[in-house]
Amino acid sequence: LAQFRWFGYNRLDANVKYEGMNHEYCYHLSPAQRAGIRPGEKLLTINGHEIVDVLDYRFYGYDAKCRLELLEPNGSVRNVQIKKEEGLDLGLNFDTYLMDEMRCC
Repeated sequence: LAQFRWFGYNRLDANVKYEGMNHEYCYHLSPAQRAGIRPGEKLLTINGHEIVDVLDYRFYGYDAKCRLELLEPNGSVRNVQIKKEEGLDLGLNFDTYLMDEMRCC
């Protein structure tokens, strides 16, 4: 089930498959680059939470320990554990801040 957020509440839609957020690159010497995250991989979750937009990415990526679930270009899923200073950005730069196409209510 895909999770959508409008006006502070969640709605589950069984007809839409969540495909993750594509990132263009990792910032130089960032926690993501040091962890071996490669361009073209899609971020699915951080600590078990689906990442739908940049607000989710920043909120769930705030912790000192982050477990990222990534979808590789070949279709396989892998997990990466990152330890960093609390509040430090993971260092991923995304195609768009929406991380998906814009939706209307």
